[in-house]
Amino acid sequence: MRFKALNIFTDKLPKVNAKGEIPSYGQTTETAIRAGVIHGMEYEMSGYITHLQQNYPELLVFLTGGDDFSFDSNLKSIIFADRFLVLKGLNRILNYNDTL
Repeated sequence: MRFKALNIFTDKLPKVNAKGEIPSYGQTTETAIRAGVIHGMEYEMSGYITHLQQNYPELLVFLTGGDDFSFDSNLKSIIFADRFLVLKGLNRILNYNDTL
């Protein structure tokens, strides 16, 4: 969504996707966009998790969804990443309801 927004809501930025080199900072427009979006999401999540852990020291974080989890290992928190967790949970509910 962030990549798409940069392309749609600007006049001349190219459409970029998450696949490809993700440097610390970009040397081209494409790598700069990719680095900014990916690292921005990492820092956003890391900051939010850190903020919540100050109030909830026993906090557990679960990452779910179908997108790539290449950045989950960069988060300095105890997390559980499973791209299919929600689908597994829904399947378990479905199977449970079948036994009623």
